[in-house]
Amino acid sequence: VMSKRLLLLGCLLNSLLYAQPAIIAGKFPYQRDVSYTAMMVSNQITFIEEWGNVEGTSDTSGHFRFLMDLTQPGIIRFGQRDKIELYLRPGDSLWIEMINARNISFGGSAARENTLLAELEKRPFIPHEILESPSAFSQLVDTLYNEQMQGLALYEADHPDPGFVSLYLAKVYERYLSDKIKVYNALSAEGLEGDLLDRVRRQIRVVSLVDETRSAMYITTLNDLFRMETLHIMGQEEPNDGNLDAYPEGYTEVFQGHLNARLARCPKLQQYFELLNLARTVQHIQNLDRLTEAAASLERISQAKDYAPLAKVMQLEYRKKEIQYKLVKLPESTWKTPNNQDFQLMPSPDQRTLVVFWDVNAPGNVEALKEFQLPKELQFVQNVQPTLSKVYRDSLRFIWVQLGGPMEVWQRTIAEVSNTYAVQHCYLNDPAAIAALKPYFFQEELPMAFKLDGDLKITGMSKHPNPSMDWLFERMVVGGRVIWRGRE
Repeated sequence: VMSKRLLLLGCLLNSLLYAQPAIIAGKFPYQRDVSYTAMMVSNQITFIEEWGNVEGTSDTSGHFRFLMDLTQPGIIRFGQRDKIELYLRPGDSLWIEMINARNISFGGSAARENTLLAELEKRPFIPHEILESPSAFSQLVDTLYNEQMQGLALYEADHPDPGFVSLYLAKVYERYLSDKIKVYNALSAEGLEGDLLDRVRRQIRVVSLVDETRSAMYITTLNDLFRMETLHIMGQEEPNDGNLDAYPEGYTEVFQGHLNARLARCPKLQQYFELLNLARTVQHIQNLDRLTEAAASLERISQAKDYAPLAKVMQLEYRKKEIQYKLVKLPESTWKTPNNQDFQLMPSPDQRTLVVFWDVNAPGNVEALKEFQLPKELQFVQNVQPTLSKVYRDSLRFIWVQLGGPMEVWQRTIAEVSNTYAVQHCYLNDPAAIAALKPYFFQEELPMAFKLDGDLKITGMSKHPNPSMDWLFERMVVGGRVIWRGRE
């Protein structure tokens, strides 16, 4: 009996160790039936991963309550139209009263941390005359920085959370360094040597590095800082062209050496920048010869602890590049039109082609076609660039190929969906031809979209058919920072 009790106690302790709920409750004052979302987020080198999504609606008094299971302290993006980032630990209870992102208050066990984060985001309005004056703007930045560090000092005097301290410092340093670099670049661009430039250069140099990777904006600013320092070491100015080819010869080697020296005492940051370079190797495969180098990078990424989502995305990216550079073109086959006529895909030097393989009977496929046919893209081209609208239509062709299934169901379905973009619908039911396509499918689920050039060579692929054919990336705004994440 005693051994069973000990076993049950051990299981209970293990469950508490691995996951504990954090309670988030609160009120949207003066509002009722407010829809809100919450999700865990983490910085995954080239994108922001989101998981554990919660969707809810407040009651008629604006009150809400939900739980999120946490295994370690983490960042949660919460809100309605305005989103804020919360810092929560397993077992925390947080009370939120939120009108909008600038009018918010906290109570509970994580109130101190989240109050500091919220205050950090409430940047005061800066008059144009201050923004245009490097001296005045630099002084204002110093004032804000000192206030933030004073708030941190008060927090640290009373049982601080070390994990939060490093995150907060990273956010404070990011804003401060980013602003000071702007001042430095403005002075340098005008050739304004003098005391202010020397002071700003010293201020930038004395900011300590914090070994923190959870803030994507901090990483971005560090990259800007190291680039500026590298160019200074080489006695060079920042090129107007952001392309790496515009940088001086030997820049990459000097940058890497400088980065290693700067991060010698920051193992998390050092690993992050190493993974960033490895990910770029996979993302920038441009020919068959680079596949081998990228495979080695992918193996190293797969071994990185805490970056499994990155490894998954990079594996998918590598698979797409393998298809593009090893298989080159889709297999030739004869398809059927809705009128049961033969159709063969032929080269068209003046056109690019999007071929989408789909199945009206598979979950989400009909919805994908309907989303594809939403007229937003065409309206944008016609309204903003009307002279290009005909060129836009004529230079693209869209082909959706149904794979097997009852032909009658397919014919009925495509007849019911609006045809904003002229889509050539085709049907393929030959088992041998379908089998020949399998090596080209980078995932199991349909739909599967392939972008082709005029010679029908594969130039891109995605599971999200997109009429703009813009390399199938999606735009995300995270913490005020715009990033582009490759859609899987």
